[in-house]
Amino acid sequence: MQDAKLFQLAFMADAAKRAGAAKVTAFVPYLAYARQDKLFLRGEGISIETVARMLKATGIEELTTVNIHSELTLRQFPFPAKTLSAIPLLAQYFVDKGFESAFALSPDRGAMYIAEQAQKVLGGECGHLDKQRDRYTGQTIQTAEGLSVKNQTVIIFDDIISTGGTIVGAAKILREQGAKHVFCACVHGLLVGDAQKRILNAGVEEIVGTDSVPSSVSKVSLAPLLSQELRSQK
Repeated sequence: MQDAKLFQLAFMADAAKRAGAAKVTAFVPYLAYARQDKLFLRGEGISIETVARMLKATGIEELTTVNIHSELTLRQFPFPAKTLSAIPLLAQYFVDKGFESAFALSPDRGAMYIAEQAQKVLGGECGHLDKQRDRYTGQTIQTAEGLSVKNQTVIIFDDIISTGGTIVGAAKILREQGAKHVFCACVHGLLVGDAQKRILNAGVEEIVGTDSVPSSVSKVSLAPLLSQELRSQK
């Protein structure tokens, strides 16, 4: 699906340029292929670099996306590119449901900034699990050393949920730690295969995503975030 949308974007950008557009700016809420932003194994390509060069060739001169997997990736674009964060919108969803002061959890230390963004809205504590990923199998090992969430409502925040393995592992740890309620929120809910079922079976009470990738968990609209950015560019 994402490859078709990528080509549609390329065709539209090219058509706009041919029609005399002075500048073409792309708003791409879910930027596919951005997760491969460096070489992990010999012989691999760097997909986001290929996509960036392709978009430039079609006439795109600026790009805005939402919660790209790594902001460092934006440096690889041959034109100005920026990312917005939908984490505050997701956190507000839970505040509106009465879960203010919930514990905001990041699945790993590297994404702690996501939990901190959520904490500013929720007003509770935040923390992270420790995670190591096998670069060959993709499997992760998680631990919760020093984490104290007993009798607390915990919301796991992440930028993307694909197979759900990280969330399943985190949910099991939180239940073992005595968490009272466990929810998860993500910006891009890909939910490949039976990921949604596995996450719920692991003890997560609700999965909340945005409409960057429309699905049954798309409960938060990105429209306010994108419209605000568009207004700021006038």
